[in-house]
Amino acid sequence: VLSAADKTAIKHLTGSLRTNAEAWGAESLARMFATTPSTKTYFSKFTDFSANGKRVKAHGGKVLNAVADATDHLDNVAGHLDPLAVLHGTTLCVDPHNFPLLTQCILVTLAAHLTELKPETHCALDKFLCEVATALGSHYR
Repeated sequence: VLSAADKTAIKHLTGSLRTNAEAWGAESLARMFATTPSTKTYFSKFTDFSANGKRVKAHGGKVLNAVADATDHLDNVAGHLDPLAVLHGTTLCVDPHNFPLLTQCILVTLAAHLTELKPETHCALDKFLCEVATALGSHYR
């Protein structure tokens, strides 16, 4: 459960997430593809899995913008992300074990870019991204 201090710390980063969504999202996806190559199976139309790949940039931007949007719903992250959870779980059949992999890659990417990231903020982001991963994996069948 996110505390009031966690929510404040996360909200403080929303602008940076939105401003850098494409670049940081692409880097996060590329990091996931490099560390867990099996995740590439869900992206059969991608030919370049690097952070410079056109489709990686586009999808990475969508991912990080969705994360940024979720920061506007910190009291109901799961409810806000439910349409994406349904899409990924029932239509795309993405294994829910992949979402924690992605959110960890997002956390590493953010830590690499946000020089002001204090331990308390890192912890808040970790808790928030765990909520995101849990929410996105909630409709797998």
